[in-house]
Amino acid sequence: MCSSDLSLAYRNATESMKRRLDDSRRLRSEEIAARLSISPVRFERAGIDGTPKVLTAQFLGGLAMKAVTRFCQSADEQPMAVHVPFVKGLDAPGAFDNNNELSRVLLPAVRRAWADLMSDDGAMRFTPDHYLKAWQLNGPRIAADVILFDEAQDANPVMVAIVAAQTHAQLMWVGDS
Repeated sequence: MCSSDLSLAYRNATESMKRRLDDSRRLRSEEIAARLSISPVRFERAGIDGTPKVLTAQFLGGLAMKAVTRFCQSADEQPMAVHVPFVKGLDAPGAFDNNNELSRVLLPAVRRAWADLMSDDGAMRFTPDHYLKAWQLNGPRIAADVILFDEAQDANPVMVAIVAAQTHAQLMWVGDS
């Protein structure tokens, strides 16, 4: 993403978002887990050998924030289970039951994290990914008659969604085949 992409979103960010961007401090995974009310998750049969496995609250806090990042880079309108990263070694090869269960269990915390990020008084670390996603979700209208989108092959889905939604303008997509 080039800086001009972010500058359009930044100009439309709320004062609260801009303040949080400047004031955000990095939270440790255990602080994230506590703020999101995440508890450890135990799987009775995990991995190749089918032994029990416990995922700590700290690990899950970090995983929830990775899921938020994946949501922010998508064209989706809300965080979904598909945004929760796959955890290697949780399932036997070719199986997905534990990872699917983890996604289901962690999704409410991911949504709480997103709600915190969109709150004026939220505590989660706020980044440009967050205000770009908020801008996309608000249905921005870029004031231009023609939009030239260079390096389109490298664009993430959120940027593609923003440009594709500009139906009032002539769109020119430029990129490698």
